[in-house]
Amino acid sequence: MAEQQERRGGGGGEGQGVGGAGEAAGGRRGRRSVSSSSSWLLALGGARPAGRGALAREMSMVLPRLYIGSAAAAGSRKLLAAHGVSHVLNCCTLPNAFEGEPNAPVYLQLHLSDSAADLPQLGAALTQGVAFIHAALLGGGVVLVHCHAGISRSCCLVIAYTVWRQRGLTSEDAFDLVRRSRPQCDPNLGYLCALKDWEKAVADGTVEPPRPTTPLPPSVAQRSRSVMVARD
Repeated sequence: MAEQQERRGGGGGEGQGVGGAGEAAGGRRGRRSVSSSSSWLLALGGARPAGRGALAREMSMVLPRLYIGSAAAAGSRKLLAAHGVSHVLNCCTLPNAFEGEPNAPVYLQLHLSDSAADLPQLGAALTQGVAFIHAALLGGGVVLVHCHAGISRSCCLVIAYTVWRQRGLTSEDAFDLVRRSRPQCDPNLGYLCALKDWEKAVADGTVEPPRPTTPLPPSVAQRSRSVMVARD
């Protein structure tokens, strides 16, 4: 159903399906306080608004050079250029907006549908997506993680990255941190359960994202660094 809504351009799929109860669960988690173990993230400078205007609100910076956004943000050349986005992790079934065009970002698409059908492949998707984010940031890139509305799928991937990046951080703490910058963050209930499994696997040392197959191209790396230097 979510995939059909995406193809029609509708906005109802995000955070629904198995996530009907996830909305309530997310609301409860959003009111929790962030534990002291997450102080390393807060010390990075906190999230800043992506810009002004309705379109800018479609994209939120969660960590330095890491954004969550909607398909509308991913489809705006102007917005991507304004923030120096070099990599786009497309978590949904919509096509990559600028793939194959000159100076396009590096893309990875996970084809998640925001439904229970994702669960058998979700562990592999988290591993692949986290590896993509990590390699891009390590190379000096700027990453946009997006789905249809920037509520469920994209937030799930960024929460997974945060848990992996800071070992010992719980998925609840990571949820709180993401929601501080992206208030509409609300992964569906199935995703929340999968994130607890991911948290345990990270703690046990059984998860180690492989090296991605999409390294940062030199031209993109230079463009990203130029944008960051200009901001400084």
